[in-house]
Amino acid sequence: MLNEIGKGQSENLKGAVDIGIKFDYKGFPHVGLWHTPMTKANFVCFEPWTGRPDYDGEITELCEKEDMTLLDPACENEHEFVITIQ
Repeated sequence: MLNEIGKGQSENLKGAVDIGIKFDYKGFPHVGLWHTPMTKANFVCFEPWTGRPDYDGEITELCEKEDMTLLDPACENEHEFVITIQ
């Protein structure tokens, strides 16, 4: 699952108990929320992304991927990802 978001966003996840996780992801235009398919994996990955992966069954050159952030030599791009246990 790929979720498109605005830059500088934040997500709060809370379970049945009074404990939560806050994700702040400044500068990331996408978030991937996934786990290993067809397994009984007891985890979920929450990953801020600057570009998109290939669509199922496609193989795309890195520089041609949709929404890929490309930088010229000597240029910089800053991102921030903070996880807070609440």
